[in-house]
Amino acid sequence: LLTAMGAQGIFDFGEEVGAATLVKLVGNFLIASAGYSLREALSMAQKNGVDPKAVVDMLTQTLFPAPIYQNYGKRIAENNAPFSQNAIPLKDVGLFKKTAQRVESPTSVASLLHDLLRSDEGRA
Repeated sequence: LLTAMGAQGIFDFGEEVGAATLVKLVGNFLIASAGYSLREALSMAQKNGVDPKAVVDMLTQTLFPAPIYQNYGKRIAENNAPFSQNAIPLKDVGLFKKTAQRVESPTSVASLLHDLLRSDEGRA
């Protein structure tokens, strides 16, 4: 059924209840990290006179041919989606950070990103 609906694969994360949810949280953290970094990179390019749409085209055809960069990159370059002004990345990064801290896993990037997203939320 999942394959018929377009799933690209079925992955087994073991018998532990919540493992799939944890993996989803990992993915959401990486999406938030990529989105925030992409927004910052495109802003820097634009402020130096380089068309952010051209940067997105180059990046998504070479280094990062992944849907997250293609979709968010286009929206950020067109100023249609100010990434950080969305409460979902803030929530997901906060949950990732709490989950990692519970098992004493490093959270340096998550902590920084969470602080940046919180700061941006106050300016939205």
